[in-house]
Amino acid sequence: MKTRKQLAVLAILAAAACSDSTGPEAGTTTMLGNGTLQTFIERGAGGAPTALGVTFDSAMLAGLPLADTFMTVKLPSAAGGTVYTHLYFDYVPHGHEPAGVYDTAHFDFHFYFIAAELRELIVAGPDTFTVPAAMVPTNFRKVTESMSRMGTHWADSTGPELTGGGWNRSMIYGYHEGAFTFYDVMITKHWLQTTPTDTVTFNQPASFPAPGYYPTKFTVRYDAATRRFRVAMEGFVQR
Repeated sequence: MKTRKQLAVLAILAAAACSDSTGPEAGTTTMLGNGTLQTFIERGAGGAPTALGVTFDSAMLAGLPLADTFMTVKLPSAAGGTVYTHLYFDYVPHGHEPAGVYDTAHFDFHFYFIAAELRELIVAGPDTFTVPAAMVPTNFRKVTESMSRMGTHWADSTGPELTGGGWNRSMIYGYHEGAFTFYDVMITKHWLQTTPTDTVTFNQPASFPAPGYYPTKFTVRYDAATRRFRVAMEGFVQR
């Protein structure tokens, strides 16, 4: 039979074992369409990020603007210890280049490593700088030239949208003047309207722009009870 002291120690150990995560910290809320979007970060007890992304209500898919809409959204304060500086979020009702691939209504969730002020200086046009091969994942290739306030977009050449299939979501790597500067989770409006739940594991480069935690997958989840979507980078690995 255990003593009171032994039981107290076991209770403390059990509580510590259950506290693997510090819980989500919410960031800035932004309005779009008839709904709202909010950034968040979850970190483990040791401080490493376990998820970084956004949640938004299903109402955001209605009442959307007819013109391309872009917004800079602050990440939670807890993201300050990571390599991520801000979210550049957009909705493009007619999509963008290349024609026949991404020219359908979709959302872009750009997670940047560089300051928003530097990103704002990026201009549209050809980017002739060479990206070091070590910074490019296997099978990824450039699919856009530099886009204003963003950079170039690189996609998995074996993905369905580039091999004659359909498209509903993709992981994009972003570069500017030879530097790896952002991740972009692209998701079509139509697919979100089907209230999906999915996990996409994506190829990794051999080298990264700075020491830190980088994701290996992204998840899309719809919670019918709250009628909210969650789009998050997950599976972080320290590089």
